Amino acid sequence: MLFCAHIGSIPVLLWLAAVDQREHRLPDSGTLGLLAASYLASGVILGSDSTRHQHAVVAAACAVAALWLLHELPGHPLGFGDVKLGAALGLQCGWWGIETIPFFLAISFLAGGLIALGLLATGRLAPRQHIAFGPHLVIGWIFTVVMATTP
Repeated sequence: MLFCAHIGSIPVLLWLAAVDQREHRLPDSGTLGLLAASYLASGVILGSDSTRHQHAVVAAACAVAALWLLHELPGHPLGFGDVKLGAALGLQCGWWGIETIPFFLAISFLAGGLIALGLLATGRLAPRQHIAFGPHLVIGWIFTVVMATTP
C-alpha cells in the first residue's frame, strides 16, 4: 500500500522536476499539494500505527530543518521551493523510518554535486551559478524508496 502511494507521487514529481529544470523555481501548487497529499496518505495508510505516522512527520521536520538551514546561507544556495519539496519527500521517506532521511539527503546532494561538477568541467556552469536542485531531491527520494522497499 505504501509503495502505491509513492507511485502516485511520480507524475507530480516529474512535473516539478521539469518546471524546476526549466524555470529554476518549484511552484507551491505542486510542492504544497504533494505535501498535503502525502500527509493525508500517511494518515490513511499508517492511521492504525500512530508511532509510524509520528516518525514520518519527524522525518519530514528533519529534512526541512537541514534544507532550511542551507536556504538561509548567504546567497541562498537553495531555494525555499526545495525546502517545501524536501518536506513532502522527507515525509514519504519517513514512512519507512526516520533513519532514511540521512540517506535521502546524502544521495540528493551527491547527485546534485556530480551534475554540478560535470557542468563546471564542461564550462556550461559558472562557479557562482545555481543549478535546479528539485530534480536531485527526486533522485534521492527514488533511491531511498527503492532501498527501503527492497527486502
